[in-house]
Amino acid sequence: MSVKSFSITLSGTNPGMLDYIIWPWFERFDSRENTKKLFDDTEFPSLKEWVKEMRTDPAVQACAIPTEWYIEYTKLCYTEGKPEGQLVGVN
Repeated sequence: MSVKSFSITLSGTNPGMLDYIIWPWFERFDSRENTKKLFDDTEFPSLKEWVKEMRTDPAVQACAIPTEWYIEYTKLCYTEGKPEGQLVGVN
């Protein structure tokens, strides 16, 4: 099995512990309207490329939580005031 080389990581040519530690914060960005604008291609091209490459990583894909689940979780917890809402299994 060949290992894909990334052009941008915080750990060298392949994602490392630091990349995986901060990834969940970026995975959630698509679920929040106010954070989508932080991914301006012209202002942060390296960040945009890092997110794009991390989404192709097998470990990230294996643990990915669908954006729709984050949206539903946010709605339950913050809009409807149900803090007992659980992220896993929301669909």
